[in-house]
Amino acid sequence: MNTRVSIFLILLQLIGYAKADTIWLDKKWQITPQQNAVYYRIDDAKNNFQRNIYTTEDQKIFMTGFYYDSSFSRRSGPFVWYDRNGKITDSILYHDDRIIRLQHFHANGKPKTLLIYGDSSRAVYVNSWDQFGNETFIDTFYHDRKGKDCNKDTAILQGIITKEDELWHLRFFTVSKQELVIDSWYMERLCKNRTRYFSNYANNKPSRSVEYGKIGEIILFKHWRYYKNGNICNYRVYGKDKKFIEGKNWDSTGIQIPLDTTRNHTYPVEPIKTWQKKLIKNINDDISIPWKIRKDYNGNLLIRIIINESGIASYTLLSKSLYKDMDDLILQHFSKTTDWSPSKFDGCCVIAIFSLSIVYQDGKIIGIYKFNPPD
Repeated sequence: MNTRVSIFLILLQLIGYAKADTIWLDKKWQITPQQNAVYYRIDDAKNNFQRNIYTTEDQKIFMTGFYYDSSFSRRSGPFVWYDRNGKITDSILYHDDRIIRLQHFHANGKPKTLLIYGDSSRAVYVNSWDQFGNETFIDTFYHDRKGKDCNKDTAILQGIITKEDELWHLRFFTVSKQELVIDSWYMERLCKNRTRYFSNYANNKPSRSVEYGKIGEIILFKHWRYYKNGNICNYRVYGKDKKFIEGKNWDSTGIQIPLDTTRNHTYPVEPIKTWQKKLIKNINDDISIPWKIRKDYNGNLLIRIIINESGIASYTLLSKSLYKDMDDLILQHFSKTTDWSPSKFDGCCVIAIFSLSIVYQDGKIIGIYKFNPPD
């Protein structure tokens, strides 16, 4: 198979495609070594900024699309996907990287779904048809990590919407395991006004639910939390004014215990100010980067800290400074603090995620600050 692909690419170069770059892709369209590739991509960065994706098995066109410039970061114009027989399966029209029109097609070429988007990037029209052209009240579609419509190959969630009792029932499932993630009801096909309930699930268990009245007003908030072993930890019910109505707690073995309203933020095992002062001193005293180089370093970086339910911390860079060696040094010292006191919410240990901004001047840390992103 790879020999056939190589011959094909040589022919492309001979007829004028030498100016284009060839990138090998896996089934999720991520860059991969040639031997693992399912698709390959050719970008024309000199003329019309067109990107074509082909199948490695038979060199048939899989997708073609246009971009605003040679950076290939902003989509502008039509993007079209094809099946093995060359028939269109999906079509999206972009303007300045914003979806204007999206359409899916049946295997016989007839339209399956049409969405038209307004200036706010929200759909203003949607409709679906069966393979014979009749309007239908059930549809399946796919979303990526950002909650945007996408091709099945790159999807994280599968959405299924059906019309029931003059209302629209929308559910999302994980593509990988087909586990229920969201179960919800809306008054209209565009899913603007909620009714009945909107429920979130994790590992096939309810995690949060909001109940709505007939005209969309919120009636009740319900929250569930679970232990890692799957047993329920607590259950809470709040009214539409978020006033507490009732609640229950259980231990990890499933035995009900007295109501626990404990709420604690996560913190290191030592006092937070002591931890920060010690961390700053250790970084500033580190001589692994020669001071004749480090003294000219000025900048800041963001570190995301995730504390799991057991109080184990992990650290990742959210943004980098101009000096990779300084970033690595700071992250190395942060990572030495592995044990934290876990966050508690109504008696349950929960995951805590927050970010810290680290500022350094003349090679020395001058401050560690809680990072609050703008609304």
